[in-house]
Amino acid sequence: MASSWPPTAIIGGNSSIARHLLRLLPGARCIARRGAHEGTISVGRYADVEASHLAGAEVVINCAGIVSGEADALRAVNVELQRRLAEIAHQAGARRYIAISSFSVFGPRTWIDEHSPEDPHDDYGASKRDGDKALRRLNAYGFETVSVAFPAIIGTTRPGKVERMLRWWRRFRFLPTPHPDIRRSMIGAEAAAQVLVGVARSERSGRILAADPVPFSFQNAASWLREDAGFELYRLPVPQIATEVLRKAAPRFHASMMSDSLLDPQSNVAVSQGWRSTLRRELVGSVVSGVSK
Repeated sequence: MASSWPPTAIIGGNSSIARHLLRLLPGARCIARRGAHEGTISVGRYADVEASHLAGAEVVINCAGIVSGEADALRAVNVELQRRLAEIAHQAGARRYIAISSFSVFGPRTWIDEHSPEDPHDDYGASKRDGDKALRRLNAYGFETVSVAFPAIIGTTRPGKVERMLRWWRRFRFLPTPHPDIRRSMIGAEAAAQVLVGVARSERSGRILAADPVPFSFQNAASWLREDAGFELYRLPVPQIATEVLRKAAPRFHASMMSDSLLDPQSNVAVSQGWRSTLRRELVGSVVSGVSK
């Protein structure tokens, strides 16, 4: 793959997605705050990245970002830094700048497609929305920006809600789950990297949506963990009336883990690229890794 690939720079090289990108594109230039890879360009802060760091790169993929913090901190990284890095990439002569966005720009929705309106319900979602807008304004002749929006990502360096919940389930063996079961779009870090490579090869710009072709459900998770890792887990189905109480008492948790949220297959670039599902393998691997630590 790397032999025919245009010169590429990856910013945020210590993230899980970036590490998968470096395996897919071993000749790519890596820029990180810590030099974890041979040939890494180390910077004290990503705000210190200069055009000289990106000189000669035709494609720049930015994996640097934050998912939590105060509104000002989220905006500083996900909007202002994002815009600055894209401007520097343009100055350095890159033709494509690719950033990671989030389904949070749409707020809690049971169905997402390319026509879904932006309606973030938290500071993180608002920062990703505004970062996407800032990138779109930088599109110019010979320079295109792309925001690839993902749902919850499995297998990151900092486990999210899904992995923490699954590890809790593994520890105690029982977990209250909604009845009927949910179906939620997710994606593994490895699959996300494959999608980014595919998007970089394309000529698409603007916002692109991607998720694993197979959705998450508690039943799937229990079956995968039992069959692939020998974890015998049990569900305690919670009546819908009880989950409605949870929705009112803890709306964010309910929206993120107790309700459906599916990406339309026709809007899913992972489907159009023909990627096979890796969610089972990546989810089981993440839980097993977390248990062993």
